[in-house]
Amino acid sequence: MTCCLSKSLNAKIAISAPSDVVDAVGGVTQQWSVMAQPWAKVEHIEPRGEAIGLESFSAEQQFAEATTKFTIRHSATNDAINATYRVTWDGEEYDILGSFNSPAVRPREIHIYGKTRTD
Repeated sequence: MTCCLSKSLNAKIAISAPSDVVDAVGGVTQQWSVMAQPWAKVEHIEPRGEAIGLESFSAEQQFAEATTKFTIRHSATNDAINATYRVTWDGEEYDILGSFNSPAVRPREIHIYGKTRTD
């Protein structure tokens, strides 16, 4: 897969990290800063023919959570990705559930799993 990874990296994504910003009166708001904009392979996870997701009820609204896998090239910058970050792709924001390097020793790729709400 690695030899042909470059052919499948066809989606530009943005990876953002959160930071807290204090305003003049001491209020704290969360701000997102883009850390990287790599090309990625995007896969919607569908085990056994069904999309991974949980239908949830929140404030009497029903929504589904869809899981997506983003595969990017490994780099020192991208190695810092963790569950506090988020991915933006195709106008949607994805909360990162986790990421791992592949292979674990001398990695060439990073697999990022994210979820987004779909109404």
